[in-house]
Amino acid sequence: MREAIIRLNNKKDDAELCIKQNEKITFKMLSKEELVKLFNDFFIKDQHEKANIKLFSENTIGAGIDYTVIKQNENMRYVTYNNHSYKINFPNAIYIVKYDNKIVKASNVIAIRNTKVLKLSYMNMQCQIC
Repeated sequence: MREAIIRLNNKKDDAELCIKQNEKITFKMLSKEELVKLFNDFFIKDQHEKANIKLFSENTIGAGIDYTVIKQNENMRYVTYNNHSYKINFPNAIYIVKYDNKIVKASNVIAIRNTKVLKLSYMNMQCQIC
């Protein structure tokens, strides 16, 4: 770990820098220009390290700060309900998932089949046919 202490004085243009790395302590004098460059490099580096790189699957067609838009192609699935197996054809669908702090707040689905658009809202349990 590396720590630094900077001492500024209104009577000098230079800054005094005390750096402690492991158990070794060194002292340095920095000009104003070097100090500003040091701060700029530190904050820019800090922002890049904290940048979250997000990888999306090919089905994700959009994302924002608090939502993700997912495309699902038409497919057939077997679903088991009440000890019976059903073959269900799922239509093309676009899911809009809204979340806050990694908690899903709302999930809307727009399903397209045979030129009919069906809008569903899972959280509100609303359904309407356009």
